[in-house]
Amino acid sequence: MGFLDDIAKTFNSLANLQKSQTEKIKAQTKKDKMKRITKENKELKKALSRNKIIGIVGIVVTITSVFIGYSLLVYFPINNVP
Repeated sequence: MGFLDDIAKTFNSLANLQKSQTEKIKAQTKKDKMKRITKENKELKKALSRNKIIGIVGIVVTITSVFIGYSLLVYFPINNVP
């Protein structure tokens, strides 16, 4: 029985070694995934702040162009001369 017990212990230790290696790989993969997600989130925040600035500038330009257009129509009206 001693020989069979030794074989069983060897298989158990190999199985435990494989499980621990698998867990280490899973932990490393999870860590890498979290780093990647964190990096992507930082890039998205930068992009969103740039887009906010572009949007605000677009609104200001639109309002300014409407004001200038209205002022031109008031000061230089279109006369329909027959």
